[in-house]
Amino acid sequence: MKRFIIVSLLMVFVAALMLPLSAFAGKTLKIGLGDPIDSDQGVLALRFKEIVEKTSGGNYKIDIFPAGQLGDEQKMVKDSRRGSIDGAVVAVNNITPFAKSVGILTLPYLMKSFDDAVKATTGELGDKWRDGLIKEAGVRVLGWAYSNFRVLTNSKKPVTNLAELKGLKIRVPKTQS
Repeated sequence: MKRFIIVSLLMVFVAALMLPLSAFAGKTLKIGLGDPIDSDQGVLALRFKEIVEKTSGGNYKIDIFPAGQLGDEQKMVKDSRRGSIDGAVVAVNNITPFAKSVGILTLPYLMKSFDDAVKATTGELGDKWRDGLIKEAGVRVLGWAYSNFRVLTNSKKPVTNLAELKGLKIRVPKTQS
């Protein structure tokens, strides 16, 4: 299902920390997605699969479960933490219940551009987000994806001005007030 909020479409690729890398030798890794395979999440997961399977010489196989087959994104974060799945691609708003500090990334219009998002999630600042997610949520970020900045989407009609919002139902991510 489409996401309608801008910054919360920053997706976080999350992998379980519960198992040592040696436990994955010759193993099939189970990766869940909240979105369909033809989404930005799917592109990220398919590229991850390609890289891991190629660079491991076939020692690792990646099975991707798109469209919430393994549960909603928050459930997949919990399952990654507990080790019942090996990783998940999730929107940042679905990891904030486990790591409050990254909630700032869900603020509307915080990022003005793709470049702002990259700067906020890489380098020294990116290291702080990654370290915080390990401490607070018990998960490790393997990569960030960025999409739909300052965009409102819906399935009914184009929106080019405020008046065209009338009658539309707009979903927003779950956040604590």
